[in-house]
Amino acid sequence: MIPPAKTTHGRPPIRLRAQTPAVQVDLWTRWQPVTAWQSVTLHGGTKGPLRVEILHRRVWLWDGELVTSVLTKVESKPEDQSIMNPSTIHIVARIIAKPDAVAPLRVVLEKLLEPTRQEAGCRRYTLLQNRHDPTDFTFVEEWASDAAIDAHLQTSHIRAAFAQAQGLLAAEPDIRQYELVG
Repeated sequence: MIPPAKTTHGRPPIRLRAQTPAVQVDLWTRWQPVTAWQSVTLHGGTKGPLRVEILHRRVWLWDGELVTSVLTKVESKPEDQSIMNPSTIHIVARIIAKPDAVAPLRVVLEKLLEPTRQEAGCRRYTLLQNRHDPTDFTFVEEWASDAAIDAHLQTSHIRAAFAQAQGLLAAEPDIRQYELVG
């Protein structure tokens, strides 16, 4: 909400306050869906192109003097995704369900999406299901570092999912890590 305009009637306010709570930019960026971020190449360099993740959103500003102004805000992804280190780790995790356990396994896997996307270092976390073989699920992941992956594997939601999936899997998950080549 925009603060009301100053009037000439009555006593002037001692302290101006916005009608909504302040939001920290770093927390706000974590609330944005993965699809809102765009990957942009800024320029080529001696070590390859410099790629950054950006987010464009309209925001309201109020400095206590000017009533309001509108601008487009550009933010880089959260702190663990520095443009100084654009390399990331990509993971493809293939999970095969028992034929009679497709629906329960899908529920277990879908519960991982939102909490994992909120983790520090998670750049992308998507779940796919094979169109021709419904027992075949694949996670496509992108992480900022090995430390982020290690922390992810220790979270309570991952541990719970591993425990719940044990009787639903036809085989051990096939998890592979990759580096971007081009």
